[in-house]
Amino acid sequence: LLASLNGVLFTGGDENISRLDSTYMRTAARLLEGAVSAHAAGEHVPVWGTCMGIQTLSVLAARDPSILSLGAFDSEGLMLPLEFEPGVLP
Repeated sequence: LLASLNGVLFTGGDENISRLDSTYMRTAARLLEGAVSAHAAGEHVPVWGTCMGIQTLSVLAARDPSILSLGAFDSEGLMLPLEFEPGVLP
């Protein structure tokens, strides 16, 4: 399947991503592993996660659903400026 794709999009939704053995998470893991393997072989396969999709990628990368625990990071409510490097914008 991955050989016929030029990228992988993990969308938002309402899926229980805390169960690593669910069909959704097993499938997502196979797609992510395929993209990582392709990258290691020198192929460009972009991976994008939107909303629940980035949460899915975070859980898969950590191999631990508790990575999304509220209060796990000391950045709750922290606002930082977005700073562009010189030459990034026209």
